[in-house]
Amino acid sequence: MAFYNPTYPTSNYNSYQAAYSPPPTFSPPPLQPDSPIIWVQGIAGAKAYPVQNNKMVVLFDSEDKRFFIKSTDASGIPQPLRVFDYTESSENKQDVPIIDTSAFITREEFNEAINSLKQPPVKQQNNNDNIQRKDGNKHGKPSV
Repeated sequence: MAFYNPTYPTSNYNSYQAAYSPPPTFSPPPLQPDSPIIWVQGIAGAKAYPVQNNKMVVLFDSEDKRFFIKSTDASGIPQPLRVFDYTESSENKQDVPIIDTSAFITREEFNEAINSLKQPPVKQQNNNDNIQRKDGNKHGKPSV
């Protein structure tokens, strides 16, 4: 028969201690993602996005050309949501020169000009062509 000796704990004592050990602590994932751009769907998505205490995030709308700035104070109370519309800066736009089109012809005028060049020219008769010289030369060059 075995007696319990406190200096030498039995295997049941070790299993009792393991069964009642405190559970491991769980740390929630951070609310702020690692990506620098956070996309939300509209203003409702921006209002629903969680922000940590005393933090500010920029949220981009995936449905429209605007972004939101959402922030909270030290106690976690959200500040009013700020909404901004964004447009492309004039520095990034290429200046397109304005061309005066009054000096150009239309497609119809161009096609008429091309067709007139394709047709053989009308040969005009020269009165000098039918006159023969006394020496028999038709082109006006003296014969040698």
